[in-house]
Amino acid sequence: MWKISYLRHKKGFTLIELMIVVAIIIILAAVAIPNYLRMTRRAKVAAVESDMKSIGKAIEMYNNDWGTYPDVLGWDDLKKELDGNGIVNNSSSITMAGEKGGIVYISDDVLTAFENKCESGSIVYTYSEISKLNNNKMFAFKITNWFKNHVIIPIYAGMVPGGGAMPEPGSYILRAIVKGTNTGVTMQNGVIRVVDNINQGPPEPPPDPES
Repeated sequence: MWKISYLRHKKGFTLIELMIVVAIIIILAAVAIPNYLRMTRRAKVAAVESDMKSIGKAIEMYNNDWGTYPDVLGWDDLKKELDGNGIVNNSSSITMAGEKGGIVYISDDVLTAFENKCESGSIVYTYSEISKLNNNKMFAFKITNWFKNHVIIPIYAGMVPGGGAMPEPGSYILRAIVKGTNTGVTMQNGVIRVVDNINQGPPEPPPDPES
């Protein structure tokens, strides 16, 4: 009898109490989820930046050996130059110092890890060089395959329209979009910066240097 009486008088959660608990959970989720997403995004961007710095160091070592940055157009060709199977850096070539080519400047593991952290097809390497004098002003080809809403356009008289300095002769750019984000990371001659809220556009053709 006592057990039956106890069960009859035992109270459960009321509807209001359950609604309060649910409301608290929703509030906590509304605060925690955005913070988690921001932290995750920062971690992804930082990982891409770290790999890009390593690649930048490899490109600088390549430049020291061959007297130029990899003069190729495309990520796949850059990888070949850095792993000793490129057009310039290969087992049949000789460096400026007289050393045998085919030099591996960075491991495939680093390059593969970098690719896996970026959106498929978003990694682009471009090389630009000062090509001519035009009315006594330095002229550079547009660096192509840039972010659609952040395009570097033809450069005259040492200034980039909209601000910024003209790239030095023999300037390279490596850029990629971080996987799962709309954040791009760019590196120009070793200098890295992050571009948020980018739109990936199709590759753009190089401009006519005579125009």
